[in-house]
Amino acid sequence: MLVAGMAPGSQLTLKATSSAGGTGAELRLDDVRVETVRDNAAGWLDNGCATNTQGIPSCGTYLGATYGSNSDPSGWEREMGTALGVRRTYFAADQVDWAMEVAAADLAAGRVPWISFKLPDSWASAASGADDEWARSLASRLSRLPGPVWLAFHHEPEGDGPIDDWVAMQRRLSGIVHDRAPRVAYTVILTGWHQVEGDPEFALDRLVPEDLDVDLVGFDLYNWLGATREDGTEVTEATPVVRGYLDPLSSWARQRRLPWALAETAQTDLASRRNPAWLPSLVRAVEQRGGKAVAWFNTRLNADPTFVLAGERERREFARLLRRAPALRGGG
Repeated sequence: MLVAGMAPGSQLTLKATSSAGGTGAELRLDDVRVETVRDNAAGWLDNGCATNTQGIPSCGTYLGATYGSNSDPSGWEREMGTALGVRRTYFAADQVDWAMEVAAADLAAGRVPWISFKLPDSWASAASGADDEWARSLASRLSRLPGPVWLAFHHEPEGDGPIDDWVAMQRRLSGIVHDRAPRVAYTVILTGWHQVEGDPEFALDRLVPEDLDVDLVGFDLYNWLGATREDGTEVTEATPVVRGYLDPLSSWARQRRLPWALAETAQTDLASRRNPAWLPSLVRAVEQRGGKAVAWFNTRLNADPTFVLAGERERREFARLLRRAPALRGGG
């Protein structure tokens, strides 16, 4: 039984009657779940959870991926027997037409498009208004798509420029997107590592201040076992993704009441051989901590070592998890 629409802190009183008559009968309730659903609930996933107009689920976790070079994943999906729940794609500022085609195809296939753009100008220029018309045009076109879209501007900004300019850019462009495209979830995507172990300039509350109108925060977390560091040494221990990063990051998101997700994740081939149960345990950990999506970086681009689902066992496990993960249906 699903009880929806209760405000946080509300008390539910359930009365049951029976036509059997008599007294002293025992009544047992099976699988009662109380769930808060916002007024802008737009539909339901196939696991019974509501989604808002931006496709963000009230419970449950999408499973999806980056695939190739923004490549069509339909052939891979046919092999797995189901569609990706969320699909990460990446675009330059002058690739808006391509992004629209990809997002439309994702929605038609039942995927939530999660797209990232680099900007036409510097962060400082965008913060001062130089990219307003570009952002307005993009948001208007996204608003005409037949479903929700998750959008990010310049993901993983750490080390790419003055971070205060990046925050100022996000503050300006988020207002434009929300004004033009109510079904677009405005997201920011961070490395996660820098927020937990990096310089204080990349602290979560600095990059995502409370006055920044963000709908979801994404983190990119990997198991780097076997990878080669910049100094030429090899990573000899598995990255403690859950204990070291998911725990503090999800705790922060819960305190801020911000939805969060893994925008990129994967592990090396060596790590997969050492711990073939890593993927299902990671998905379970994200679900338990309220994460809204897990997107595997299933591509050879920009990665050394690669993180593709190379082993047969790993591919089968991903397909099994995908078939049991919730998917966007009709009302999204």
